[in-house]
Order: sequence, then structure tokens, then C-alpha cells
Amino acid sequence: MQQYANQRNTPETKQKRKQWVEQNAASLTADTAIFIDETPFNFNIIRRRGRSRKGQAALGVVPAIRGKNHTVIAALSPARGLLYYEIHVTAPTDEFINKKSNKTKKTAPKGVDRERFRTFLINLFSILSSKFASSSSSTPLLLFDNARIHTGDIDETIFQTGYRQLRLAAWSPELNPIEYAFSKWKLAYRVLYPATEAAVNDAIKESAKSITAADSQHYFNHTQSLYARVLDLEDL
Repeated sequence: MQQYANQRNTPETKQKRKQWVEQNAASLTADTAIFIDETPFNFNIIRRRGRSRKGQAALGVVPAIRGKNHTVIAALSPARGLLYYEIHVTAPTDEFINKKSNKTKKTAPKGVDRERFRTFLINLFSILSSKFASSSSSTPLLLFDNARIHTGDIDETIFQTGYRQLRLAAWSPELNPIEYAFSKWKLAYRVLYPATEAAVNDAIKESAKSITAADSQHYFNHTQSLYARVLDLEDL
């Protein structure tokens, strides 16, 4: 059974998704579109399938603790593959709740925030400037979802560079090619099975090599093939 948010296929969401395709599908090209998103990794992610003797369960051992969050921010070009990514590592921190007795509690790990996302964009811009010509016809179009860290003055940061941006349709991960790239990335990561915290980043970097330009083009083509279903107001 697959789970998804209850707002994903409401009549209102499907209508807005249709409007997004009608307004933007024609402007998306594999050569200029750059899809950006984040995804988590940790050393509790193991292979979902394994071999065992007949009648015996295939078992995988995971650490008793969750460990640190390793959040990957990545940019994918359908024509060029995985352009750039950064790994942001976070862990629970101690927070004082009573200064007199020095009592503390563990706070939840903080993920990628808006400033971290802005830093990623600035680093990405230097890469885009070397890969794309200066003509307006080849100006990159940055696409990302409506997460809070992508909003606010992020618009101004992008505007100042001269690049274009477009928010993806809400509740529509199937229309984002980078989501499929993340799935393949994590499959390759599971095979490497990093058993220690120190090995996680190396496994992320090694498994990133599995995403090719051909994969990226395929994922982009697949999302475009879904536009007909969107225009017919079908569920995704």
C-alpha cells in the first residue's frame, strides 16, 4: 500500500494542477529546465530485499539509534544529469529548559532552512554560468516546489542573477523528474549499506554516480507523458 497526502488528488488540487500544465508545459525544455529539491538519508536506510534459505526470513540489521539526518539538496538537468548537490548534516541538540538546575532536553534535528537553501543556490549559480550560454534563449529555468524554505526573499536572490524561476504545481511530486532521480539514488545507496555514521556521506556520493544524463532525460519525458492525465483531471 502506498501512502500520500489527502490533498494530493482533491478536485481543487487537480484543477490547479491542470492550470499549471496549461500555462507552463510549453515553456519547459530539457535544455534549460533545472529541477531542485531536498531528500533525507541516514544509516538506517537498508536494502528492502535480500536472499535467504527457503523458509527462512531475510534479515537486515539496523542501528538501534536513528543517527544524524543527512539532507541532500540537489539540482537536476534533464539534458545534463545531476548538476550539483550538497549534503547538510544535522543532529539533535541540547536545549536548556531550566537554567537553575541546568536541565536540558534534546531538540529535534533541524533540517535545511532558508539560509542554507540560499547558499546552495548561490553555489549552483557559479556552475550554471559555466554550463549555459549567455543568450536569453538558453537562460536556465529553476523549478522547485512550494516548501517554506523556497519562499520569501529567495525570489529576490534568483532575480538578481538574471535566472528564471517557476514554482511546481502543489501536491504533484510525479511531475518533478528529480523525485525519480532520488528514488534511484536511494536504491544505489541501499546496496552500499553504510553501517556507520562516518560512512553515510561517502555512500551518498558514491551512489550519486548512478544517476546519468540518460536517466534524467527519461524522467523528464515521463513527467511530460503525465500531462494528458492531468488535463483530463485524473488522479496522480
